[in-house]
Amino acid sequence: MQASKITRMFIKPTLGSGAAGVIAWRRHPDGIRQVLYCAIAIDGSRLFNSNKIHSYQDDVQIRRIISAVLQQENIVECWLPKASVNGKSYDLRVVCMDGKILWRVVRTSSQPITNLHLQNQASEFASLGLSAAKVAEIDALCLNAIQLFPDIRLAGIDVLLTRNLTPYIIEINGQGDLIYQDAQNENHIYRAQIQAIRSQYV
Repeated sequence: MQASKITRMFIKPTLGSGAAGVIAWRRHPDGIRQVLYCAIAIDGSRLFNSNKIHSYQDDVQIRRIISAVLQQENIVECWLPKASVNGKSYDLRVVCMDGKILWRVVRTSSQPITNLHLQNQASEFASLGLSAAKVAEIDALCLNAIQLFPDIRLAGIDVLLTRNLTPYIIEINGQGDLIYQDAQNENHIYRAQIQAIRSQYV
């Protein structure tokens, strides 16, 4: 980070779910001040996954958490500043199945990690007020990406929009996730999965 003059990054376990072990780490250019965000809580000699985001600024605690996470295989990513809505940063979970977009949900947070079970909030996609051209750009990005994995029929694609609304795929998950906006209403996602299974096996 110092050699490349990078001041912020994400560290993500390669095999994980629900943001377990995911770290958002920011260091001041002075190399002294820093802050780390994660769902890892410290209890004496134990580190454990929790259901909320914690922030750490103590050097000893930060080194301990990073050292523990780096015991497994990880992906290290540049931390791109996210677009914001209503004073909170956000990203998207786009559910794709068989070459179609089933759902888009906005995940908003006052912290850099947006997983909804970590006391973050979901918003309606329409609330972003994106142009039709921008929506088409996001959808095309997701559909082109999923074509790289022809054996995967269903995926939840996490899309980050930068502050100038440039979309980047930051993860492709092997499931669509439990999205309450849909499941508690028309239930499009699970209905589509059942219909696809019926058409193939029944």
